[in-house]
Amino acid sequence: MNPHVQWHRDSLPDGWRERRRLVGVYGRLRIFAADRLDLIVMKLVAGRPQDLEDVAALLKAADGVFIRGCLTELSKKSSVAQEIPEAFERLGALEP
Repeated sequence: MNPHVQWHRDSLPDGWRERRRLVGVYGRLRIFAADRLDLIVMKLVAGRPQDLEDVAALLKAADGVFIRGCLTELSKKSSVAQEIPEAFERLGALEP
């Protein structure tokens, strides 16, 4: 497992910006959160024990197709490409 997680813009699934959720507006500051499915993808790539517990709690049976598509797209991005095969394995182990 990767003990250090570094977030790079290209480690986010394509389309994340359109799927993000507005949490709140505080004056001129707007706070967004990642969509549940994007969060699952990012946590699978990170692979830390707490991330995998979170994925198990967040994962629904129908999510696999979307998540596999995101992981396939991420495999083409240099900053996380080497972590994608393990992310696929983690997903397989956690799917309901």
